[in-house]
Amino acid sequence: VEVPMPEPLLRALGGAQADLPRRAFEALNAHEYRTGDLSHAEVSRLLDLNRFETDGFLKKHAAFRESEAQEYAGDFERLQNLLER
Repeated sequence: VEVPMPEPLLRALGGAQADLPRRAFEALNAHEYRTGDLSHAEVSRLLDLNRFETDGFLKKHAAFRESEAQEYAGDFERLQNLLER
């Protein structure tokens, strides 16, 4: 896949241009995970990472699903209720 890049963006990337295909691939994986189109295991496989590396990758790219945030909020609320008893 070839993506045309405006000259100002290429200048801004400087030496990072060589990494651009990998960075774009990683960004696409993070986006697709966020939207629910890729699972954790699929991201692991596509990026050739183990489970813990994938966790780190997703955290680094702030690739959290909306449902995960809601689950965590619910877990936190349940924990608070338990601690208040």
